Amino acid sequence: MRGAEAKYAAAAEKFNVEAKQVSGDNVKIAEAAQAIAQESTKRAKLENDMAYQQRKAAEAGGGIPRPASRRPGSTGAVGPALATSAVELERPQRPAKSSAEFLTEWDWAVRLASFGELLLATLTLVFIRNQSARTNAPRVEIYDNVEEFPDSFEVENRLPIKREKFSPKKDIAKTHVSFNSEV
Repeated sequence: MRGAEAKYAAAAEKFNVEAKQVSGDNVKIAEAAQAIAQESTKRAKLENDMAYQQRKAAEAGGGIPRPASRRPGSTGAVGPALATSAVELERPQRPAKSSAEFLTEWDWAVRLASFGELLLATLTLVFIRNQSARTNAPRVEIYDNVEEFPDSFEVENRLPIKREKFSPKKDIAKTHVSFNSEV
């Protein structure tokens, strides 16, 4: 879907560039047509001036020369003409569905799949916990129906070691005598 949207965006951009170029070309043609119209206006003024001069010359008794367009063998061309043509560019086709429309349509399925993932993770953790508890439980191994650790132990009753009572001794006179560790 994203690929189709990217292709559409690129095609639309290309279309806009080409349409702008055609529009620019049409503007140039229109400017040229305007220049031609100005030149045609100047030509018409000159023809009118020439007609006026010929009429004045005819009134004065002179001959009327034929215009170049009416002379035998002349083409009688009016002047250059420009025309803009309607250029139809191929418009890009929009994708059938955008990614937002697709996600809106399939939202429930995406949410269901996400919930399924969470449920699977929970069940996996419960299974691992139960297996771990089962394998780490202390085992009591029985050999010939005798337990390894008996319920009671036979122990001798020993008395504690006797020691003298701890009582503070009376002040010992301080003497500054060297200490001999060998004694």
